[in-house]
Amino acid sequence: MKYLHLTVLTAFCLLNEMAIAQTVDTQYDEQQVDVQSKAKSDSLELAAESPDTFALWYHIQQKDLVLAQQEFARLKKRHPRWQPDKDLLNAISGLTAAKMSRPKVPQRPIVTQKVLSVFERMSRGGETHWRSMPLKQLQQASERAFQEKDLAHHALLGWAFISRELYTQSLRHFTYLREHKEDEKSTSDGIRQAILGLVTQAVSRGDKHALVELIAKYPQQPIIEHIEFHAWQDYQHKRYEPALEWFTFTDNYFSQVLSLKQLGLEDEAVALACQHVFVANLLNYCVNAYSEKQLTLFKQEAYQASIDIAEKIRSLQPLKTAQLEIFAWSHFHLGHAQQSVQAFSDLIQQQPDNQNYATVLVILLKDDQQTLAELASAYPLIAQELSNQQQAIAWSRKQFNRFSRLDNAHVQDQHFLLEAGIHWRSQGANDPLSDFDSQRYFLGLAHDWQQYRFGVRLNYQKTHSNSPNVGDAFGLGLLNKAYSGLTGTNELGISGFLKRQNTDSNLLAEVSYWRPQHSLRSVLTGKVSGVRFLGNTTLAMAIFRERLKDSTLSLHGLFTDELVRWGSVTANGIKGLVAYAVSPQWSVSSELTGAALRGESVRNNHKWNASLALTRNLNNIYPENLDYLRVGPYLSWTHYKKNLNAFTVGNGGYFSPDLLMSLGGRAEVLTLEDKTWQLKGKLDLGYVISKPKDITVFLHDEDEQSLTQQDEQGLGLGLELEGQWLFHPKWELVGQIKHNYSDTYSELNIGLHIRWNYSARNGETSDGFISSSPYQVDYPWY
Repeated sequence: MKYLHLTVLTAFCLLNEMAIAQTVDTQYDEQQVDVQSKAKSDSLELAAESPDTFALWYHIQQKDLVLAQQEFARLKKRHPRWQPDKDLLNAISGLTAAKMSRPKVPQRPIVTQKVLSVFERMSRGGETHWRSMPLKQLQQASERAFQEKDLAHHALLGWAFISRELYTQSLRHFTYLREHKEDEKSTSDGIRQAILGLVTQAVSRGDKHALVELIAKYPQQPIIEHIEFHAWQDYQHKRYEPALEWFTFTDNYFSQVLSLKQLGLEDEAVALACQHVFVANLLNYCVNAYSEKQLTLFKQEAYQASIDIAEKIRSLQPLKTAQLEIFAWSHFHLGHAQQSVQAFSDLIQQQPDNQNYATVLVILLKDDQQTLAELASAYPLIAQELSNQQQAIAWSRKQFNRFSRLDNAHVQDQHFLLEAGIHWRSQGANDPLSDFDSQRYFLGLAHDWQQYRFGVRLNYQKTHSNSPNVGDAFGLGLLNKAYSGLTGTNELGISGFLKRQNTDSNLLAEVSYWRPQHSLRSVLTGKVSGVRFLGNTTLAMAIFRERLKDSTLSLHGLFTDELVRWGSVTANGIKGLVAYAVSPQWSVSSELTGAALRGESVRNNHKWNASLALTRNLNNIYPENLDYLRVGPYLSWTHYKKNLNAFTVGNGGYFSPDLLMSLGGRAEVLTLEDKTWQLKGKLDLGYVISKPKDITVFLHDEDEQSLTQQDEQGLGLGLELEGQWLFHPKWELVGQIKHNYSDTYSELNIGLHIRWNYSARNGETSDGFISSSPYQVDYPWY
């Protein structure tokens, strides 16, 4: 009978449509989220798998050859590479050889000719006749069937009502058949079709109350599955809102997540998935979504938020390598040293050959030498990176001696150099004794040994100035005749230094002894200074004793006609500097100096100085040629307790105003290290204000006088240019020009050195400049 074909066809359609959910589920299960990708595709690709032959076997068991052949052809068309198994082919062949058996309706004696003719026409006319019958006639036949209790008529009417979508009436007849245990399988199919028809109607009306009653009344029927079948139809036709509504009704969390995603409600989808991670695939969905969020937040530099997401992932499952790496770098950027070390230690266990992990662990553990040593012994890459990192730090801090020692300790211990040089200095000023020239010649030797560098120089210096004018205040009175005393002298000297460069500090000690002719005062000078590197902060301090070179008097002293010797002033003091890197390009520095000035038969004095500078490194300008190009403003303040800028006994003959201020700008440039030539330059341009106190002359005379000096102000210029050239692997030439100028003062310095290195060199470094010499610098930067 045709109702049997209807049963089979309906069951097949249901099975086929319900496979949609399984397909989408398979599609999601196969997708993998890579947290390193920028975005993953939202498309869900159909998984390649063997076809579902459930419906085909159903038709074979029902011995329906036509539907079985149709289903077989459909599967072959959809899956052209499918190879059916032997049992399936044998079953189809057996069904083809057998004849189809049609169900027979039991015959009963005709009681009423009119009613029997109705049932006979219904039986012979099939589904086409059922649908064309007047509804009233069909209902009358239903009433007659209950009156006569003919089971065959009940079966016929059950399928007829299904064809008319009158499922409640159909259910009455099939229920009657079940109560009388007639044809149990066919009856069960009819009941199932009627109930599912009621479900379809309730879904189309949105009648959830009716669905709840059906579920409660028929718990063994696939009502939930049929509701979800309609929901998946909505989903496939992109009607995601009603699909979501029905999936919510059936508590299908996975399908709710997919629907929310299609509606663009990604946050809601993730929240729902993560609330139901016990559902198949939702754990993966939740973790994958968290992984994407973790990466997005990291790229947005929201490091703490990225860490919080990683912790949520870790509460669900162990972090994968990519997730752990983002977690580690987030802690690193936030300065969480302990957490960073733990995370990167876990990572390097997974990837022992990862250079990045070794590098960052060396950086993080720089203050924990014990842990670093343990890791270095376990991971050769960390041991190598530790050595590389120390060299890189030494190079960036311009600790070239230490770098060479780390690079090749054997060669470094053998290294020494011989050097010779000459310095010219010319100074022009208003006072004759401050208008002088000097020449200095030296021979030197330097040697490296382990962590130390030491050197010694033999010096010879000639100094000459103009003579004071007749009528000038000089010595113990006014000069009343042409000056015939000392205006210059020759000096012999010896200098030596010792320097050490540690991982985070530099230390320097330097001492010089000068012995002038004409029984002038011998002078011992020197300094002890150190530099400490603290991350972005650099601290420096020096204790010093130095000669004042403002005039012949302040430098080495003078004789008067009465053979009174005075002058030769030294400054004994301390200075400190703090430099802080505000950013990789900006830094601010401040320097403070305090000194006590002492001389021979010269009044004591005190000096204070403070300066502040802001520096911008223009590292994007010619980076292929320049080590740095720095510009920025500066402010300098200097104060002397007394003004002793006079040439009478008791005064020192050095520039000592009450107030000296300078405000201007500075530019510094240095070309790259490790080339056969290198240049270094500095330019200062500022506005200078000088306000001296009154000067007291003839301190030891009853006619003591006080003179007033005029305030001065105007532009001041400072220029320094240096160059060095390695013209042979063992020979280098170094030169310097330095010039300071203002309206009332000018100074020119020229230096020229030649050096011979025992060990051949490949390039120059900035510690070889004259201004970088241990005999010249205040702080051991190099």
